[in-house]
Amino acid sequence: MVRFDSRMLWSLVRLRVRPSTCLALSILTSTANSGWAQSDPGPPAGYEAEVDAALADHQAGRFEAARQHFLLAHAVFPNARTLRGLGKVEFELRNYLEAFHYLEAARTSEVRPLSAELRDEVGGLIERARDHLGQLTIDVKPDTSRIALDGAPVAQGPHAELVLAEGRHVLELSAAGRLSERRQLVVEPRAQLQLALELRSAELVSALQPPAAPVQKDVPPHRRWWVWTVSGVALAGAVTATVLLATRDHDSEKPSDFAGSAWVVQQP
Repeated sequence: MVRFDSRMLWSLVRLRVRPSTCLALSILTSTANSGWAQSDPGPPAGYEAEVDAALADHQAGRFEAARQHFLLAHAVFPNARTLRGLGKVEFELRNYLEAFHYLEAARTSEVRPLSAELRDEVGGLIERARDHLGQLTIDVKPDTSRIALDGAPVAQGPHAELVLAEGRHVLELSAAGRLSERRQLVVEPRAQLQLALELRSAELVSALQPPAAPVQKDVPPHRRWWVWTVSGVALAGAVTATVLLATRDHDSEKPSDFAGSAWVVQQP
C-alpha cells in the first residue's frame, strides 16, 4: 500500500496529478523490476568464486585447472562468459575442435551475451581454430540415415555439415533395411570435403547375389577314390623304379665291365 504525506499531496495538487494515477505508476514500476529480477536473478552462490579461480589459473598457465573451474561455474550458471572461458582454455590445450564448439556457442548465447569487443575476440579465436580443422558436407539417402563419426553418433540425414579435427577418421552411415557404409577419411587443415551417396537396399542386394554353393560333407580318407588313385599311381611308380634299379645293377656285373680294373688277375 502506498502512503502519501502532506508534501506529496501538495505536489500532486500543484501538478494536477491524481493519486490513483501515481499509484498505477508505482505498481507498473514494481512489476517491471520484479520481471527483470526473474529474467536475470544473478549468478547462484559459488559462481563468482569459481570464475575468479578459473581466471587466476588461466593467467598462470594452469589451463587444465582453469578448465575444471570453468566447468563448475558453467554447470551452475551456463552463459556466454563461461562458454568463452571454456573455449579459450581448450584452445590453449590444443583441443581445437572443442574450442571451436565452445566459442561458437559463446558467440550466439543470449545469457549474459558478449560485448562487441569480446565477440570480435571470440571470432578471431574461431578463425585460428579453423587452421586445425576441416569440414565435411554429407548428403545421404534415405532421409532417416544415421551418421556416426569414430563410433559416436553425430547427425542424421539427409543433410549434415560436420567440423572435424585434422587427422584420420572413420565415418559410418546406416539406416533400417539398408546396407551400412563405412568410409575412411583423412582430414587436412581447412579441407572442404563432400560426400553424396544412397544406401543400398539390403533385400535388393540379397536378391542379386548368386546362391551359395552347397557345402559338401567331409568324407573319411579311406572313402575318397582320388586318394586311392593317387596312392596306386605312386605305388606303381615306386615298383617300376625298383625294377629298373635292380636291372641296372645286374647288368653292371658283366666281366667286360671289369676289364682293366685292379680286380682282374693277369695270366702268366
